[in-house]
Amino acid sequence: MRVLIDDRPCDVTGDSVRDALTEAASRAESTGRVIVEVVVDGERWGESELGSPERCAGTADLVHLISADRRELVCRTLGEASDVLSEIDELQRSAAEAVQVGDTADGMTRLAEALELWLLVQRSISMSLQTMDLDLDAVRHDGEPVGDSVNALEGQLRGVRDALTSQDSVALADTLLYELPDVIEHWRGILGSVQRQVQAPSPSTGTEEASS
Repeated sequence: MRVLIDDRPCDVTGDSVRDALTEAASRAESTGRVIVEVVVDGERWGESELGSPERCAGTADLVHLISADRRELVCRTLGEASDVLSEIDELQRSAAEAVQVGDTADGMTRLAEALELWLLVQRSISMSLQTMDLDLDAVRHDGEPVGDSVNALEGQLRGVRDALTSQDSVALADTLLYELPDVIEHWRGILGSVQRQVQAPSPSTGTEEASS
């Protein structure tokens, strides 16, 4: 079984695709890189293949792995999450305006999209910190653990869902127009703080406070 990392041959000792992935990932990590794409015998593997014990236990003629610098990858992910915040902000404001003029159906549709994107931002933060071996509660923004902000966001979004359930259009519009814009700005700051810590030249131990 031949294994390539970024077109460079990689000698592995295992006999299965799983062994090849494990050893190659370890070698990539030792050089500050992470595996971002897996191609087995010309087939790009996604979550279903990588999560299949049967597929991973098999062998192959060629396992081709693509890696990326983990700092660059995380910074790009955080930058994309910041762009998503702009989209969330626009959706929330337009949802509020629709609710205010009585177009509840359109407002609910836009708000549902915004809530889905909030989940994407949360996942981006969690995956970025995991990639950099940083703990959610160890990284700080404005002196507070990022984990506290994640918990607070969950409560704020739960409040939005409660207003939806109770069909309280006045409370919903007020929340969207006057409370959540501040939440957007707070999360822009969090993304910036995490990005600056990731870009720090010296390896982070996860205990230093990110600049705000």
